[in-house]
Amino acid sequence: MARAKRTRDHVTRATRASAPQRHVVDGLGPLRGWRLASVSRDYFDWIDQCVPWVGVQWHGSKVTLELFGLPAIRLGTERRDGNHLCRSIEGGWLAIEGGELAFAVDGDEVMMILRGFQPRLPQWLYRFTQKPIHHLVAARYASARARREELVTDH
Repeated sequence: MARAKRTRDHVTRATRASAPQRHVVDGLGPLRGWRLASVSRDYFDWIDQCVPWVGVQWHGSKVTLELFGLPAIRLGTERRDGNHLCRSIEGGWLAIEGGELAFAVDGDEVMMILRGFQPRLPQWLYRFTQKPIHHLVAARYASARARREELVTDH
């Protein structure tokens, strides 16, 4: 009997932790006037400025996340799908082609969703390396974004 290929959906939000193919970390917070497109661009700009071992290279409308100068994850052109802004995963040395990274709005909450992601690392190694790092970076971004919004709304 053939086994189905397993994929994962990672959602950066504090709920839905029990879904079998989905892992959850902190939410990106309320929009408070942010446009969804600006959150997507802001996320990549923040990574480029604040995560020292990761660089962001823009190739027209496509983006590559580089780890120590090597193309770790390549993402396709952004497209809108309802209330989601999605980028297809085109490969890299940490990702097999397929799946997508999406930013979505649920009420006034912004979520970052990684759907159908297939790591190149063996599952046991991915679980203890790449996966927790993704969640750490997303949580730090959410925290940094919340601090910036506090500065804007306090004045």
